[in-house]
Order: sequence, then structure tokens, then C-alpha cells
Amino acid sequence: MVLITSQPQTQTLAEELVSLLSEQGYTPRVVPVSLLADPEKLPAQLYQWRQELGKAQGVVHLPGLATVTPPINLEEWRYQSQIQVKSLFQILQVYGPDLREGGWVLSASALGGAFGRDGSGGTGLVLGAAAVGLLKSLQKEWPRVRVSAVDLDLQHPPAQVASLLLQEAYQARGPIEVGYPLGVRHYFRAVPAPLTPRPLDLDPQMVVLLTGGGRGITAEVAFDLAAQGVTLVLVGRSPQPAPESPQTSHARDASELRQVLLRAAQAAGESPTPAVIEARVRQILGQRHLSQTLDRLRRAGAARVDYRSADVRQPDQVKSLLTEIYHRHGRLDGVVHAAGVIEDKLVMDKSLASFERVFDTKADSAFLLSQGVKPAALKFFVFFSSVAGRFGNRAQSDYAAANETLNRLAWQLHHQWPQTRVVAINWGPWASLGMASPEVLAGFEQQGILPIPPAAGRAFFRQELGAPSQDQVEVVAGVGPWENPPEERPAPRLTLISQPPTLQGEEFTLEHTFSLAQEPYLQDHCLLGKPVVPAALALEWLAQLVQQAWPQWLVTAVCDLQVLRGVVLEAPERLVCFQARPLPGPGLQVLAQILDPAGRPYYRARVLLGAALPVAPKTDLLDPLVGGQTLDPAATYRQYLFHGPRFQLLEAIPRVSLQGIDATVRTTLGDWLFDPFCIDVVPQLAIVWARQYWQTTPLPVRWGKITRHTETLPLGPLQVHMRITSPTPGPSLAYEALVWHGATGQVCFHLQDLEGACNAALNTSP
Repeated sequence: MVLITSQPQTQTLAEELVSLLSEQGYTPRVVPVSLLADPEKLPAQLYQWRQELGKAQGVVHLPGLATVTPPINLEEWRYQSQIQVKSLFQILQVYGPDLREGGWVLSASALGGAFGRDGSGGTGLVLGAAAVGLLKSLQKEWPRVRVSAVDLDLQHPPAQVASLLLQEAYQARGPIEVGYPLGVRHYFRAVPAPLTPRPLDLDPQMVVLLTGGGRGITAEVAFDLAAQGVTLVLVGRSPQPAPESPQTSHARDASELRQVLLRAAQAAGESPTPAVIEARVRQILGQRHLSQTLDRLRRAGAARVDYRSADVRQPDQVKSLLTEIYHRHGRLDGVVHAAGVIEDKLVMDKSLASFERVFDTKADSAFLLSQGVKPAALKFFVFFSSVAGRFGNRAQSDYAAANETLNRLAWQLHHQWPQTRVVAINWGPWASLGMASPEVLAGFEQQGILPIPPAAGRAFFRQELGAPSQDQVEVVAGVGPWENPPEERPAPRLTLISQPPTLQGEEFTLEHTFSLAQEPYLQDHCLLGKPVVPAALALEWLAQLVQQAWPQWLVTAVCDLQVLRGVVLEAPERLVCFQARPLPGPGLQVLAQILDPAGRPYYRARVLLGAALPVAPKTDLLDPLVGGQTLDPAATYRQYLFHGPRFQLLEAIPRVSLQGIDATVRTTLGDWLFDPFCIDVVPQLAIVWARQYWQTTPLPVRWGKITRHTETLPLGPLQVHMRITSPTPGPSLAYEALVWHGATGQVCFHLQDLEGACNAALNTSP
């Protein structure tokens, strides 16, 4: 079973996914938004489906793709956070026993393809990308699960989006965070960036609000602000500090304080439990530390230091706080949002209530503050995020999701408030400060993550706040192996070859039985009423065979592909043998063949391997067409071609002339080396051209060279320019073609020296 979570705006996409998954043998189940929004009913329904439909193999989480009105109050924000983030957490808890053994989880968002970083105006909510942090943490807990977070610009039809999402979900390895701006696949990772030291120079008239109380890293960075002579307003949930009782003020530490409290209780005839004593000790020490911090800030040079007790998760308290600041001081120039809590537990051990506390403390308060401030006069807004959000962290799925929400919100505000310096600092752990316990810090050090000394953290904050560039919004502070750069090329999911070839001497071999049960698409490629394996699929078979046999190299091109005899399914099944062996000579070349059981070849080719793909040619490599006519693809398939629905990928034929054809073609689902269904359109166009001008049908007999220039096909329609190289009618038609992505100009394939044998007896008629 595969779960698909959906909102009304993503219903069409959900239906496309249901169709594709059903074709692939899965049992899809769509979870409606009414269930996602109900945290009490959702788990019960999920458990019922698991009992009725069996284990879950995958999850596709679509709510982030919905175009919805941005929330304007906390009620709307929390409704969306339940649908977009917390419901996914609940699903993972129910189906965790299934998914962690090798399932896959994909979450999609619509922030423009770059997760909101490029300001392209995505239609989704920042909450839609909170799953990036959640899924990165999940993989650290369940190393066998495949997780993907995909961001789209939604400029493409639902059928193409569905194919792309499943292609990403099926990736065996590779980057988790992938985007498709303009339909081109990108991944995102942290890279070192120099930070030029600059003195912090703030106007002493400024008023700065800091959330997170008067302790930890909030207090540390506040000292540098105080030294600028500004007014500081610190906010925390602790009560306003009052003068400490003379009874306890002389106790120097927790140990002495416990003794004082015990003696006082005994003198009063009381017998408090150790828990009561410890709670009182923490309260007194917390109040003492807060009072000392406020005094130190005043001595450091702050014009004024105010402390306000407020819960920044509550809209009425945030509104009251901001109203008081603007009324008392007449301005608010800067915000440092550092409030947060952690309650570390593994996904399977964590309650929804705990997830909500951790997520809401950081994300809800960020939303309320961003809604309540007056951005026109705001000089800076700094979010204290965490590397847990950027890279994930075991047992911190909730904290990671919350911090990733802050990262995305920072980018959104950066584009909405061009006059304000907005930055999300993804802090690593601070030494002796912050929320990480000594045990957690020791665990970090074992991973090569070095705690940040307070002086270094303060210096980083000063320099980041004074940085001249406004465009570095999402930054990482700290030293550690935050993420290994993902492989530039994910291992192909070999959709045709399901088992590795056998090595005998220097030769790789693999037996395969073609049948309509195994390859139902062959029903849509029949000549004279019999299914035939097309040359384009033979191309993909041979390329995949070689790629699997030599995985340390890349298949760069297939040369001299010869159609010696077509594999025709005259019987229900046809046994063949694939064979690949290296050829002598310069470079790495492989002779690859498809043979019958007696060793006679059907198809033969030379496959070239290299360390990188060749540089792509320019899209104007082929001469533009002069004059010509437009053809309707549907009518063309009826009149000239024998290809059934699965091979009918032509979307438009804007120009046909004596020189050739220009067309638009769809891509198909699969982690292809050469998309065989897309490539098959080229000989289809040759047939269309030959029927128009030579009244004959050319079938492929030899392809000189097909070169790959991209490892992953971009989303969306591709442009195909096919040009005729035969000067006059004859027994064969010679042509070449260029396949490229219209939105970016990226050339995907160059097909050279193609030859088709002409046979008017094969002409079809409407």
C-alpha cells in the first residue's frame, strides 16, 4: 500500500499518482484533508487501513503543493501546520514499523523550485517545506528508509508532476532536498562562505526585542547589542525577577541552596519531597541568573533594559507585548527570535503533544512576531535556527521541522521586506550554553561536530548582523561534517534490468524473457499485428546492461546501434540473452548485443563509458526550418503512425518542411539513461516526414551515435529538432536530431547519423 495525502487543490495530482501507482502494482490510498486536519481521528483510520490493506510501502505527502491563502492569524497557521507537518508525523508513527525496513517517504512543496530562496513567487506555504527537517531527521533514525523533499514551481501538468515525484521517490540514493526551478533538477547543500569581519555599528536610539529569556545564547548575544548603547527588551516565560529573600541569597550554588531550603522546611515542621526541593532550587537559581543578566546588560552600556514575562506562542500576549513596545519606545528596530525548547525522543517514542510543544514554541512564535511587527521601520530580524533543521538530527524530528520552518520564513520575509536585514542563523551546539546537555555535546564531538565557544558565537553574530550583503539569508554557524556532498549522479534505478548480469571471464551476460505480461507497453508497438521491441528500447536495454556491469563509470553514448533482426513476439514469450564485453582500443568501449538462444544477434552496439558526460552542444547546432506547415499530433498518429497510447508522446508539431520537423514531446516516468519512449519519437518523426514527402515508411536499421548530455531529464516537455540529411528519395532515409529543454536550453540528447530503411508497404492509412 502507498498513502497519498492530499488537499482539494491537489486532487487531480493525487488521481494521477493513483493511476501510476496502480499500474506499477501498488495499492494506493488517498488520505483526504478532513482526516489530516483531525489529529484524533487520523491515527484510528490509519490503523484500520493498515489492518485492511496491509503494510505501507511508501508515503507521498502532497499538502505542501496546494495553493492556499496565507494564514493571517494563529488559528489558520495551526490548521495548516497540522495538515502540512504534524499529520505527516502521525502517519510516520503508525506506519513506522513498515517504512523503516526499506520503504520510502516523499514530501512535496510549491515554493518555486528553490524552496523559496530565489524569490520566484511560489504558491505554497513555508510550512509545506517544514518536512525537509523532519525527513532528514527521520533518515538518521531509520537508515533504510528512502526520503525525498521536492520543491516545484507547478508550471507543468499534473501527469508530468506525478511522474517526476515517483521518480524522485524511487531514487536509491542521492540528495534528499531537491528542487525543480523552471523544470530543471537542482539539489541544495551548504558551502563555505567567507565572512569579512566588520565592526557592529548600531544607532544608540534603536530598540531591540530578544525572545528566549535572559539566559543561554540569547543573553550572550545581548551583551554585544548592549555595548552599542541600544534599548533592549528581553522576553521569556519566567516571571519578572523580584529581590531574592535574605534567607537564600547567601547560598552560593545549588548544593548550598538545597541545604538552606531543607533546614527552613524542617524548622517549619514540613517534609518536602526531593522533587519539590529541586523545583524550588531551579526557580531560585533561574531568577537569580536572570537578575544578574539584566544587571550586567545595564553595566555593559545598554540605554535601557526591560524584561517582559510573556508566552510568545499566545497571540494576545504577543500583541500586548508589541503594542507596549511601540507605545513606550515609539519604535522597534530589531528582533532576535531565539525562543525554543527541546524534548528529544525518537519518532516512534514521541507523543503528538510533545511534538506540538516543541514545534509550536519556535514556529508559532516566529509567525506571530512576523505578523505583529511593523516592517517598514525594522532594520533587522534574526531567527536563531539550528543545524538540526538544516541537516536533521536523531531524536529531534519536531525541533528540526520547526527550525526548517524558520529558514523558509526567513527567505519569505527577505523577499517581502527588502529594506530589512533578515537572516536565519543555523547554530551548531554552543559549549556550556544553549539547550544541549553535556551528554549530547559529547555525542556531537564523537561525530566531529565541535561546540561553539561563546566568544566565537558572539563574534559570528556581530559579523553576520553587520554583513554588507543582504542576500545570505540562510547561514550555518559552527564546525562539523554537516552533510556529505550528495553524489552528483544518483545510482540509476534500472527499471528494465531487475537483476545483475553474470560475469564470465571478461563478458557480462544476462538472460531475459520478453512477454506482454512483463512488457505490456509492447502491445502499443505492433508491426503487421505483431508486437516488436523498438530500437529505442533496445538502446536503453543495452545502455543499462553496460551501466550495471561498470557502475564506476558513466554511459556517455551508444554508437553503431544496428537493428539486425527485430525481436518480434510471434509466440507469447521470447527468450533472449544480453551480452557485454570490453573492446580493445582507446577509451572504455563495450560491445553490447541482444542475442537469440543460438547466439544470433538481434541488436548490436558499441557503448562508450567515461568519467563525465560530454559538454552539450548549442541548441542552434541544427539549421532552423524555413517555411513549412503545422500538423496536429492526434491526427498524425491516426494517419501515419502505428504507435499505441504509451508511445504517443508528441504534444505539438509546429513546423514540418523539406528540411525536417520541429516538435514538442513529453518525457516518461523512469530513471532512464536514455528515455526510450521519448527517443522513439525521433524515428516517429522520420516516418511522418517520409510520408509527407516520399510517401514511404522508414524503419530504423542503424543509428550512428546517440550522446547523453544530462543525467536527469528536466521536468516538462522537451523540444525535438529532426533534420533530414538525405538529399533525394532513395531506399533509405538519413537524419539526425537534437532533444533539448525549451525553458533552459539544456541539450539532453544528440542523435547523429540515423538511418531508416524505407518500405511503402508499411504505410498506414486512416
